[in-house]
Amino acid sequence: KQYHPIFDFDSKRWRDLNIKTRYYNTQLHVGSFALPNYVEELLEDVEEIG
Repeated sequence: KQYHPIFDFDSKRWRDLNIKTRYYNTQLHVGSFALPNYVEELLEDVEEIG
């Protein structure tokens, strides 16, 4: 099975682990996969060609 980094992410499970970090949090996890609009548009163009 392949996992999707956002849709398969279980933020409740992460919180239940009660791991304290100075950098990582669940909002950062989701945000790290965000792309600027122009990149999203470029990817859509590539998908149409392929």
